Amino acid sequence: MSNQATPETDRSASIESVQAPEWDVVEVRAHPALTLHVRFADGTAGRVRFEESHLIGVFGPLRDPAFFQRVSIHGGAVTWPGDLELA
Repeated sequence: MSNQATPETDRSASIESVQAPEWDVVEVRAHPALTLHVRFADGTAGRVRFEESHLIGVFGPLRDPAFFQRVSIHGGAVTWPGDLELA
């Protein structure tokens, strides 16, 4: 019995290469009420609102409005000082 794949059994031959979307963040702005405006490299944009009750543990500092305003972009991810990032 042969273990060699034939075109009838080799399904990988029909898999097409699909280009991954550009998820890199290219713009981020902080707004009041724990809200960010975010724009991605592919042009997709929108607002993200954080619930204060979810900001626990390492995300606790984001409750401070002054700290939240210090948002930036590093390597295509939304970041804050202290290696806090949303990838």
